[in-house]
Amino acid sequence: MQANKSDVHVLRFFQKIALVLFAFFTIAYSNAQVKTGFGHQSKCLQTSFSSYGIDSACETVAWFIGNSNTPISKQPYFSYTFTKAGTYTICMSVYNFCKRYDTMYCKSITVSDCNNCDSIETKLKINKDTTVCGKYYFDAYPKTSNTTKVTYAWTFGEGSKSDNDDPNITYSKNGTYQTCVTITAVKNGKTCVKTLCETLKVDCHSTQNKCNWKEKNMYINNQCNSWVFYAPYYDDSCMNYTWTINGKTYNDRYVTVSFEKKDSFEVCLKLKSSCTGCDTSLCTVIFNNCLPNTKKCEWSNVGIGHSVSKDICGKVIFEANAMRDSCIQTEYYFDGKWYSGRIFDHRFTQNGTYKYGFRYKNTCTGCDTTLYKWVEIGCFETKKCDWKNIGIGHSISKDICGKVIFEANYINDSCVITEYYFDGKWYSGRIFDHRFTQNGTYKYGFRYKNTCTGCDTTLYKWVEIGCFESKKCDWSRFNFEYRGYAGNDQNCLKYIFSATNFEDSCITQKMKIVRENTVIYQETGRVHDYTFEKNGYYNVCFWANNECLKCDTWVCKTVYVNCENADISELKTLQIQPSPNPIQEELSLHNVSPLKVEIRNTLGQIVWQKNVEPEAKINLSHLTPQTYILTVSDSQGNYTTTKLIKN
Repeated sequence: MQANKSDVHVLRFFQKIALVLFAFFTIAYSNAQVKTGFGHQSKCLQTSFSSYGIDSACETVAWFIGNSNTPISKQPYFSYTFTKAGTYTICMSVYNFCKRYDTMYCKSITVSDCNNCDSIETKLKINKDTTVCGKYYFDAYPKTSNTTKVTYAWTFGEGSKSDNDDPNITYSKNGTYQTCVTITAVKNGKTCVKTLCETLKVDCHSTQNKCNWKEKNMYINNQCNSWVFYAPYYDDSCMNYTWTINGKTYNDRYVTVSFEKKDSFEVCLKLKSSCTGCDTSLCTVIFNNCLPNTKKCEWSNVGIGHSVSKDICGKVIFEANAMRDSCIQTEYYFDGKWYSGRIFDHRFTQNGTYKYGFRYKNTCTGCDTTLYKWVEIGCFETKKCDWKNIGIGHSISKDICGKVIFEANYINDSCVITEYYFDGKWYSGRIFDHRFTQNGTYKYGFRYKNTCTGCDTTLYKWVEIGCFESKKCDWSRFNFEYRGYAGNDQNCLKYIFSATNFEDSCITQKMKIVRENTVIYQETGRVHDYTFEKNGYYNVCFWANNECLKCDTWVCKTVYVNCENADISELKTLQIQPSPNPIQEELSLHNVSPLKVEIRNTLGQIVWQKNVEPEAKINLSHLTPQTYILTVSDSQGNYTTTKLIKN
């Protein structure tokens, strides 16, 4: 007797229920923690489906619409186009062939037709101006396109109107306002109208004291070069925090900074209320006297390896050596990603050569090391494909340094296609060439695919390049000069800067000017004209980069600008030489008149200043050993600047 169609559906339904119950108790018993399901994303009638929590080594999927027995796909990720708009029940059947059970996951989805009004996506966006009290910016979507005519009608709750697509208004009083926009769009000859509303609260106008700095302070915590800066807490959504530390800006209440050297650094905090417009600032100077020690790591006991299961084809256990050090953390690399752990296992589903690795990290010293190995899987039957004639190789050019031709053997089979692997990506082709620019060992590979049988194989090799000269960059003559550049306009604030001309197409240069830890100028080039806005000390740096040899360097100087006279050349240079230089603890200037003395670090920050009498002894024992800039000036504005070295 042949069962009718309804009986088949009923039987299939109870089979699924039984399998679901079996899977549930099996998973509960094994304490499985991975959740399985699927997601979707629709664009008009086209919907993309993606599964998650699928064990590709043991599980396969099949997708159904409603009670249909015919799957629409058997891939974990796919796209499907519905014939019409509506609500559909989508089911994903997961079959576990390792444990021999299946599970059904179903959900309802709704798709729309892009040719009707529902397909026109409408949005209302409101942005608050952070600098002007009560000012808001409005925007609506969709915008006018070639096929859709769009008009807007705005009301803002305080009596005004607008027909712009992105208006802005400023509320003069505190209060709660409802903003609405009516959008009229014409698409495919059909007129669609939709109204969107949103309520906003204005609470920035105050009749009381505009600025209330209940606690004007900054807090600093340091643990060996790990500096934590945090501002006092204000229960005010309008409050903005801006830190300026070592020439960099941070916009957060909490900031963590590490420095690259032992030195003094200026730290500034600006508190500003976007509602009231008032602000306050405070600054301090810190000294970083600790850098992490990176020389303590001992990697003599590191090691990695794997063991291939004899009972289960494709199963491999990977392990790194245990390090008896609480500071050391271990991560493993597999399938292109890093994970936390010292031991892991994986079941491969096909033959091949697979890369894995482990990384040891010392959290106390900051150093790390990484080891890589390969595991070869060959237990799966490969009788379908005959790869006896495959092979790959390369030939290195004798005439052109770095040029290599790579080639895979030709297979006389129309079913077989060839791909090559290079620089971390796969490309179509059996032959390719590449010109390397520096010495090293480089990995390449070829993959043969049989489109008729579905099997493939991959071969990898390495090519070693050693023809390039390993010369280092020579920056010994790299420097720059500068002078006042009055010209016809007699502008004593105008300067010309010129760096060394290397006459090398590989080398590019740029100049940067820093004042009070803020970059005020940065442009590419060897020669620059720059007009300063005011007198003072400026840190001017030139950067040179050799693209061919992959190295770069900086050279910096402190420039003192004093434009009190019409022509900067009228300023006389004081003939005062500090001694001794380098100094130990005391400095003598041998002056005959009172002088003003300033000592700055290489960042342009003042670390010591004082007016001194003739033949005074200056005690500088508190300065840390490094290079400083010494500036001495008299009452007439004459000055001298020189490098000062503290041993």
